[in-house]
Amino acid sequence: TKQGNQRQKCGATKTLLLMKTHSETGANSDSKRSGRPKATIASEDTFLRVNSLHDRWLTEQQLQAQLNSDRSKQVSVSTVKKRLQAVGLTGRDAARKPLLRCVRIRE
Repeated sequence: TKQGNQRQKCGATKTLLLMKTHSETGANSDSKRSGRPKATIASEDTFLRVNSLHDRWLTEQQLQAQLNSDRSKQVSVSTVKKRLQAVGLTGRDAARKPLLRCVRIRE
């Protein structure tokens, strides 16, 4: 294990842990994590993406209303925003330009 540590540049404890995991499971992959499940499934994420691309003027509130019309458990607007941001669809407002001064209006 000492040579393996030097080759991989990791500590002895990490090497022993990896060897133990490999002997128990037969692989070095991580186990499934426990945690809160996502509020939407993959098909609903696709629904949001397709509808947003189809009609670019739809707001998150309107997309939420469309999604919640067929669901028993409601989805929040922030969830809709997160799903759209995850696929690269971020809503932005146009930047404000400074108001014209009297001198500039005459030109």
